[in-house]
Amino acid sequence: FDRYLQSDPADPATAYFYSALAHRFGGHYDQAMLFFNRIINQFPDHLYWAKSWEEKGFTEWYYLDDYPAAQNTLLTFAQSYPTHPKATDFLFDAARVAERAGELSRAAELWRDLALEYPVDDRASESLFLSSISLYRLNDYNSALQGFKQTLTISTSLEERARPNFSIGKALFALGETAAANQIWSDAASIDPTGYYSE
Repeated sequence: FDRYLQSDPADPATAYFYSALAHRFGGHYDQAMLFFNRIINQFPDHLYWAKSWEEKGFTEWYYLDDYPAAQNTLLTFAQSYPTHPKATDFLFDAARVAERAGELSRAAELWRDLALEYPVDDRASESLFLSSISLYRLNDYNSALQGFKQTLTISTSLEERARPNFSIGKALFALGETAAANQIWSDAASIDPTGYYSE
């Protein structure tokens, strides 16, 4: 890659991208980040431009354990290019990074933002559900319950409908509403026979 880049190549960005990956796998993270940033800053129309943003964020959280930097990278892309096909993927991943960092409130907020800002996206239902799960894990059962109910309104498949019903039952049970929880669990069991949440 170095020899290619020294030969005044027609496509330096591709070489920078694969060189960055090679450096990363070799443990040379600073050099990898340098090349990802070079593609991001100098080649906005290149095939590997969005992928470089993605790999930069991945490097930050997975290899460098820098969760705030990874969130910043992913959110900067999603907020700067909200109509890009990868915007929802990056927003979803930013929420996942926040969750893995133990920032459940932030994760809940980001997943909810995705569902509200991109209501027709394939991940809207899953994002709203994961937002509600994060609230449940924070013992905010009332907010989680409302989120699960909202998830139900935009769920289409049988599994997507069984999943929030199951979780509505868990939230109701946590709130001491045992009879209501048992009723909703009975409903959930009948929605998607043999499916995970119904079982």
